[in-house]
Amino acid sequence: MQIRYIVLAFYMCLLCVSCVNETNKEITKGIKAFMKKNIKVPSDIMDERDCAMFRDSTSARCVYLIKWFEASECTPCMASNIANNEALYLDKNKNVEFVYIINSHQHEVEEIYRGLCSKRVKGTVYLDTCNAFFKANPHIPESELYHTFVINQQGKVLMVGNPFKNKQMRTLLDKVISKEQKKQI
Repeated sequence: MQIRYIVLAFYMCLLCVSCVNETNKEITKGIKAFMKKNIKVPSDIMDERDCAMFRDSTSARCVYLIKWFEASECTPCMASNIANNEALYLDKNKNVEFVYIINSHQHEVEEIYRGLCSKRVKGTVYLDTCNAFFKANPHIPESELYHTFVINQQGKVLMVGNPFKNKQMRTLLDKVISKEQKKQI
């Protein structure tokens, strides 16, 4: 009787592992497909803001880390987290520009901008009140996984995912930046 339960438990574990592997394969396939298409940032259409007093310089960057999100996600806690991630990373590497594209309504623009600046966010903020970013990039999946990515100056996606979620992702970002710097030399 106990052996039957052990065998059943083993098969359940095996089933779970195979489901996880299949999901990972689907995610990998999705990321590869996403990275084949360029990203366009329609900066001429969106409301561009930056908290200039907190920026280090406006020199050309080798890559752009883009975070695209809804205004409802832009909480004071999130803004603090963004500012902390920027500060920690920019102290180490000046070759990345942080770009935030916030899908918002016109009446939210000033409040969002003031909130980000009060937290000392250093990156460029695009307040997208006409959904221009999504219209220019309809291939971006709805999954939040694809809403943080790194592009080069030509819009080629070099990395997908938030590099501040874990050490391996930060290491990957460092490698991406290093590789892109070597191309520019």
